[in-house]
Amino acid sequence: PAMALPTKSPAPPATKKNASGVGLTVEQVNANNLSPFHEVAMNTSGKFESKLARSRSVETSLGGKAKRKIPSMIARIRSVGNQQKWWIDHKEIHIQDKANPKLGDVSKVYEATWRSLKIAIKTVKHCTSPESTNQLIEEISLWSTIRHPNVVTFLGACSKEPMGLMLMLEDMPGGTLRDFLEDKKKKAKPLMRWKIASDVARAMAFLHTCTPPIVHGDLNPDNVLFTAHGQAKVSDFGMGKCLGSRESKGMIRLKDARYLSPETIRNLNYSLESDVYAFGMILADLFQRFPPNNTPRSPKKSNDRVIEEALAGVQPDISSVKCPFALTLIRLSICTDPSERKSFPEISDAIESKLSSSADSLKCTLI
Repeated sequence: PAMALPTKSPAPPATKKNASGVGLTVEQVNANNLSPFHEVAMNTSGKFESKLARSRSVETSLGGKAKRKIPSMIARIRSVGNQQKWWIDHKEIHIQDKANPKLGDVSKVYEATWRSLKIAIKTVKHCTSPESTNQLIEEISLWSTIRHPNVVTFLGACSKEPMGLMLMLEDMPGGTLRDFLEDKKKKAKPLMRWKIASDVARAMAFLHTCTPPIVHGDLNPDNVLFTAHGQAKVSDFGMGKCLGSRESKGMIRLKDARYLSPETIRNLNYSLESDVYAFGMILADLFQRFPPNNTPRSPKKSNDRVIEEALAGVQPDISSVKCPFALTLIRLSICTDPSERKSFPEISDAIESKLSSSADSLKCTLI
């Protein structure tokens, strides 16, 4: 029988004060005008257009004046890092192959060593852009406050020309959840899939119960990474925000719209509930028969098609999920009405209870 989930508890109240006492405070972020640079807006045709080009054109017109802001910006974050003992001398960092970084939407990631430890170094593609540097500063200020077994470990930050500001992270050699999902050779047992879901839910429950709560804002299979032993950890806080620190409206990434909630697509606004929706879609990926967005009846959809369907109120197709417990959790995570979605603490507790009570009950059919 399907397990009854606890009733939805109210989300913790948002506050503008950073009670953690570490990282850049909300007041520091606001005072330094450290605004994220990647914004998208919806035009009258319902399509999304990037404001990034506009911000870069302004930068170009300003010429060297804009670039001169970067040293002072880095000096401020270095001062905070020195006070909190996480700013590292760049001479301690040895990057393995500068010519072949892993490329993200707006970032570059290098393999490196630091004090005999293998690590990952994250930089921005446009290190001469104040907006790009601002974004990385915000990510560092947020990530430096987070410590959890299922969140990729923040190790520190440093700066070196010509690479600019660098974020130092725990090495995750096991690849991404997207790699796992798209590799047809990996016939993972349901119990392993539930372990992945549990790892992600625990991390998100922790973030959502921080004071103030932290919205990830970009939860998708690319941002769930694995250790060498298969432990899943949440990564990439480039779009993360503390609730109450600044309105998150107007800042979304469109790499894969499938993980964006309908209200995020309509209002360009992230929330705790939109993170829950993204998790529901990840759970669907884990327990669907076919790779994400690729079924015989529904070939892989473009972002435009996903957006059009979301705006029209069309629910995602989860008909190929055959595990009753997974289906229940998915439905409770992707409700059209955000207020009806379960919270991450409730979801995490439900999965943990099921895992601990009977492993046999989770050996559900995948096809």
